[in-house]
Amino acid sequence: MKIRWMAILMMLAGSSAMADEVVKKPVDTADTPEKLQAVIDAIHGEMAQNKRYEFINPTQRRDVDADFAKMMALMTKAGSVSAMKEGDRVALFNAQEHANGILTHSDRNRLVCERVPKMGSNLPENRCSTVADIERNRANSQKLMLDRSTDRNKTAAEYDFVKFNKG
Repeated sequence: MKIRWMAILMMLAGSSAMADEVVKKPVDTADTPEKLQAVIDAIHGEMAQNKRYEFINPTQRRDVDADFAKMMALMTKAGSVSAMKEGDRVALFNAQEHANGILTHSDRNRLVCERVPKMGSNLPENRCSTVADIERNRANSQKLMLDRSTDRNKTAAEYDFVKFNKG
């Protein structure tokens, strides 16, 4: 029994370590406006299709862009983080953390784990997938349902056409 618990604890510790490797803070601690602009440009490039932040929705993108604008304004006003007043540093930090939170949540590599019942057993199991896998499965399921409903309607319409034209 002790060995079983030890194995479970080691597995959970390993999965949390793996999650830490996958999710890193996207917005660097750039200390000049030029470095910050390079980070912003790189993140915007990662928002394209099949890139790291492809699943960010338009509202979230607007919020991230607002955070970037606020960060750039603070950085441009002071010239560097070291020259900022303490209040501006706090505002910069809060904008960074807000942007990091949105980007991390939308990261296609972020690992999401859940406890799900195992088929044929009363013991649930851990199932972990990346955001990209979850979104791809969701899109495929919606497409399948749409295709089936379209096929079903077509078949019913063809059936009605044949039925009413015979009689």
